Amino acid sequence: MIVALSLAAAIAGALLVYLGYRRREPGPQIGGTVGRAAGWLLLALALGLMLSHFGPATALFVLLTAMMLVFTIAPPVAAWIARPRGGREG
Repeated sequence: MIVALSLAAAIAGALLVYLGYRRREPGPQIGGTVGRAAGWLLLALALGLMLSHFGPATALFVLLTAMMLVFTIAPPVAAWIARPRGGREG
């Protein structure tokens, strides 16, 4: 249960950090400074939970892997959501 909770906190935290970043082109900016701060706090909470269950190296590896997953999948999803809607052209 702790592992699932820490993984959910890591994914939510990384998503808030990503959405709060200013120079992100596709999609609207959500969160801003408060969102980034909440994201970093969630990432710290996730690391603390993971450290209570795993060793330090494994906890850091799992946290960074979850963050990389979010930072890899979020940009194409944001671009897909922000795409212009309409009929086929041509």
